Amino acid sequence: MAAWNRRPPRLAPKGAPLDSFHAILFYASSAVAVGAGLAAALVPGRGRRGLAVAGLGIGLAGLYASLSAGFVALVALLSLLAMAALLASPAYRRL
Repeated sequence: MAAWNRRPPRLAPKGAPLDSFHAILFYASSAVAVGAGLAAALVPGRGRRGLAVAGLGIGLAGLYASLSAGFVALVALLSLLAMAALLASPAYRRL
């Protein structure tokens, strides 16, 4: 039987480098996504709302890319950019 130790076991080996670049990319992308989502909900005008939805697509694609889900990032980016283009177009009917 192993000796009892008061200290909890380490999750990473001692001296393991933190991946700060990916953490910064993740938090920056999430800030862009949250800010653009709030802007899409609150700004007046179709053009600005379309830009906000495009920013949401970029932020969400960055989140997926930082999680190593490249195909999902590409699909989310393309679908949200298409939605932004449809939303900002003059042919979009007003409710």
